[in-house]
Amino acid sequence: VPPDLVLPKTDDHYTIPGGTAAATPPKLQDVPGGGKNILLSEPFDRCWLSVEQALDAAAILVDDKDRSKGLFYLKGGQQVAVHADEKACTVSANDGSGKSSDETGRTIDALYKSLSK
Repeated sequence: VPPDLVLPKTDDHYTIPGGTAAATPPKLQDVPGGGKNILLSEPFDRCWLSVEQALDAAAILVDDKDRSKGLFYLKGGQQVAVHADEKACTVSANDGSGKSSDETGRTIDALYKSLSK
């Protein structure tokens, strides 16, 4: 900086907490008992929208949804659940009674592929 140039006063008002790095890509996790989950490091609002768009992109038909419970009810009886904590969301699928199966595993795989694009 030239000696006669005065720098403007800076303000951290618009600084993003935790740095400027973008949210990390989804992670696929194995769950004890043979199931799979997807971990998204975003707040619930973004996770909900991302999962909704991924279901649509994967051509997975949604029969109904309940955002307050974090549930998408799929055609054929499956449920996709979006659970949030302070820093991230976990996306899981079950057969409607809380159990994993080969079919719910395929749903999670299709969602993961859509979310990874």
